Amino acid sequence: MTTRRKPYPPATISLTTSPGSSAANHTYPRRSPVLTLIIGGVQVLIALPPADQLTTGDLDFATCLAREAAAFARSAESIRDSRAGERGMGAPPEVWTP
Repeated sequence: MTTRRKPYPPATISLTTSPGSSAANHTYPRRSPVLTLIIGGVQVLIALPPADQLTTGDLDFATCLAREAAAFARSAESIRDSRAGERGMGAPPEVWTP
């Protein structure tokens, strides 16, 4: 018996950061927050449903996004730090400004 595979997402977009890339969380008093990613000439907005329609699944997604973003940052820092050690230099100056 074969196991049924999950279908792939209908589209994948791959964006590589560059100088000027940014991420920002925008909060509002009476509506759900919006996360903005600007990478190159592309702006991506990630929004949750209206506050009165938020579900546990929406909050689970937001928590997962935060956890994975933190892991992504730790991986990038680890690569940066290991490369600096290979060259016998201290860590390079910070370029990323959240």
